[in-house]
Amino acid sequence: MSELVSKLENTVQLIRELEKRYKNIIVPYSGGKDSTVVLDLCLKHVEESSIHVIYADTLVEIPLLHKHTLKVLNDVRKLSKRRGVDVNVHIVEPRPESTFWSLVIGKGYPAPNYRFRWCMDRLKLKPMRVKIERISSCDPKSILLLGIRRDESRKRRMSTKKWVNGYEAGITRMNIKGYAPLIYWSAEDVWDYLMNTKPEWGKSNRELVRIYELGGKDNINNVRFGCWVCTVVTKDTTLQNLAARNKICRALLEFKKWLKEFSANPKNRIFKGRVPRSLTLNARLEIYQGVKCLEEKIGVRLISSLEEKIIYTYLEKTAHRNSPSGSYFAASPGFSLMRSS
Repeated sequence: MSELVSKLENTVQLIRELEKRYKNIIVPYSGGKDSTVVLDLCLKHVEESSIHVIYADTLVEIPLLHKHTLKVLNDVRKLSKRRGVDVNVHIVEPRPESTFWSLVIGKGYPAPNYRFRWCMDRLKLKPMRVKIERISSCDPKSILLLGIRRDESRKRRMSTKKWVNGYEAGITRMNIKGYAPLIYWSAEDVWDYLMNTKPEWGKSNRELVRIYELGGKDNINNVRFGCWVCTVVTKDTTLQNLAARNKICRALLEFKKWLKEFSANPKNRIFKGRVPRSLTLNARLEIYQGVKCLEEKIGVRLISSLEEKIIYTYLEKTAHRNSPSGSYFAASPGFSLMRSS
């Protein structure tokens, strides 16, 4: 704990120095442990600058963490009103035509994989980037505070070696500076802080710790939260651990495994030469039916009504392009289910 005290003093000093130079402090918040610490430190030590908290909701987040994150953001809003401080909470989402289900079912994108990782930019990075650019364009004196730590991985250690002054992050595709106040913190430092510090917005961080314990089983430092539909990872250990104790997560995991195999099956793909491209119309309808059955099973709506309208439009265009009469599409079970929903 003594080592953490020294790191904490340096981190707080950095935040206070940055506040003197920047009017807007932007905190990209994921709900995870690192961004939670950064958010709490900003709320505790930023006095004059405006704080902008941005959460990118991909609409396919793991339910347990998603529910907790939304509660924290709501509590931060209440804190802002109660204290009369300038804290702005922004929840950004992908455009309706660019959501996971609009692209997979509507446009026929195959489930993401390591060669075609189309999801990250469309679902998370672009919505976040647009909001950050809007804030910084109104006032150039804006800065990002990131929950990045050097000891997260070997790749992260290598990528942060040449950062200016150790703390200044390299931000690509945006005209804004970023700093990582936790860059020299270890995972143990983060947990020590969370378990021994009362957050500004609530009584404790116990619920977040509990979620990590559920996802980590024997080692909470190995927990990595992402989208529940993520088919890029070879083995989703976190969701598997959650599935062992939560029936909704179990159903989501089973569906994800099916989606990955179904999408990779050549029979469900349209080929261009010898290369598999988009999903066939029939495959997309089958996925839609599967999602609707999953919704009924877990009692949670996964595809919004607006998404369904967009998906329907995409499918109808595809069907008429393939068959001007559209008779097959109109008679298919998936189409009938969509029209009745």
